Amino acid sequence: MGKRIAITGGIGSGKSSVVKYLATQGFSTFSCDEIYAKVLSEPAYVQEMAKLFPSAVVDGRIDKKILSSIVFNDNVARERLNALAHPIIMQRLFALMNTATSVSFAEVPLLFEGDYDTSFDGIIIVERNDNDRAQAVCKRDGTTIAETERRMKAQEKFFKWKDNQLGKPNVWILQNDKNLETLFDKVDAIVKQIT
Repeated sequence: MGKRIAITGGIGSGKSSVVKYLATQGFSTFSCDEIYAKVLSEPAYVQEMAKLFPSAVVDGRIDKKILSSIVFNDNVARERLNALAHPIIMQRLFALMNTATSVSFAEVPLLFEGDYDTSFDGIIIVERNDNDRAQAVCKRDGTTIAETERRMKAQEKFFKWKDNQLGKPNVWILQNDKNLETLFDKVDAIVKQIT
């Protein structure tokens, strides 16, 4: 098993761009969002969701828009969802990462919230200003600025946990403040330190 590196950051920070780039460089990369997308269609999980959020299950399927509107407007609902989903996602992620022989990278949006930061050999935190993040999310998800800002506000705890990581060894802050070419140059510099 090689080194396990988590890539995290607020919504719209550019985590996915970093992971996609690392994949083009030949690294094993994984995504909690992709794992969760598969979990969402599993009958046993849908049954559990129907118990927790009956209105979010329509015709035997989880309606992601309805679910999002519930959990991004209700902290208790979001914590209930995370308590169900996180352990499943992380168990599968670690099983996948354990098959990698060299350094592998995983996009882990809720790394600190789930207390998974100590399960990795290093952490890359992608940062971007709020305005650019909001614009990116609106473009990607077709949401309004108001919806996007509500989702960003729901992640405020992330930044408090993130601040506890500053200055720790094997934690890199990656500023996504220019173009993709500049971002990828910064990624290459961090990867050199990791490898």
